[in-house]
Amino acid sequence: VKKLLAAKPRFIEAGKLESGDFLVYPISQTIQDSKEISDDLLELLGYYLSEGHTTKMNGYDAVVFSFNIKETAATDHTKRLIKAITGKNAGEVKIPAKHSINVYVYSKELAYLCEKYCRKYADKKKLHEAIMKLPPERQKGLLKTYYIGDGSISIGKPTRIRANTTSK
Repeated sequence: VKKLLAAKPRFIEAGKLESGDFLVYPISQTIQDSKEISDDLLELLGYYLSEGHTTKMNGYDAVVFSFNIKETAATDHTKRLIKAITGKNAGEVKIPAKHSINVYVYSKELAYLCEKYCRKYADKKKLHEAIMKLPPERQKGLLKTYYIGDGSISIGKPTRIRANTTSK
């Protein structure tokens, strides 16, 4: 740790990074709240980042969230958020053979918001600048639900709290 703290950051081209290299980047000090982004939307976007995708179902725009079948608190919470944001009741499909449950809603507007603020495809998702500039206390809702979807705690020395969106 002492060696890492004493190291001076330097620029290295991405293609020349090696295993064990650390990435250092500045944290923006720009804070700008947005009334367009509700707290409910932030929480739903956390689930979208970890468990969601946009698609066409029966020819209509839809947003789908895939959970382990035991994650009933998360699926219920997702359905409540969908109702609060869109006014629509979410559907669900249980797939016992895969131990999963899909929560879905037909909503062109919600699909647009998910893609606008987080993009699409698991390996292409990233947060929109407007979310990155929100006050940290507002960002916590998104981080909380993202962690519920893709987070884990490893107890040991040191204890590690992590979240990982993609498998690759």
